[in-house]
Amino acid sequence: MTDDRQERIRNRAHQIWLQEGQPAGHHERHWHQAAADVDQEDATGKSAAKKPTR
Repeated sequence: MTDDRQERIRNRAHQIWLQEGQPAGHHERHWHQAAADVDQEDATGKSAAKKPTR
């Protein structure tokens, strides 16, 4: 995993955590969702940060 991709995933996971009200114990789910968002962003050229969470 490139450093840039990992940083983007980390930032996105943090955004998800904040949007969900900072719940404890969901870091793995947030990381996987963030990775999927970053992959989708790379595939479509769109910013995942602007996409609402599910």
